[in-house]
Amino acid sequence: MITPNSPLYSAITRLRTLNSADAVDLLIHILPLSNPDYGYAFDLIGHRSWRKRDQIKLCEYYMKNIPFASGKPYTAFAKIMSPHTFLNVLKKAIPTAESDRQLFFYYVEPVLQEFYSAAMNDEKVRSFLSNRLKTRRLLLADEI
Repeated sequence: MITPNSPLYSAITRLRTLNSADAVDLLIHILPLSNPDYGYAFDLIGHRSWRKRDQIKLCEYYMKNIPFASGKPYTAFAKIMSPHTFLNVLKKAIPTAESDRQLFFYYVEPVLQEFYSAAMNDEKVRSFLSNRLKTRRLLLADEI
């Protein structure tokens, strides 16, 4: 939990004073992917409203480091984005290396189920998750 004594509190306060586009630029500036502490961005994202185009810009930027070793980044964006918008960004970011794909789907699938349970029967969600099934089939074929 972020309290008034937390170092992130002032960042949240600052982000809330800016319009959505400026807040995106500031967040990317203060917590770029090159900063070892860029994970704090995922703590800040849910503390303000973002325009759709700014959600996409943020998500595309931070998803460049996929796969993550937890579901936290995916959860941060699932909380603020519609299923279709989030999936459109994720589709572009699916790793090509098989081990990275496995890790990606390991963490992203439960997030999708938790936040988008009503949309899980939607064709776009099923199509996205079928990429994981294709990965499993390829692995099983290699074992035979």
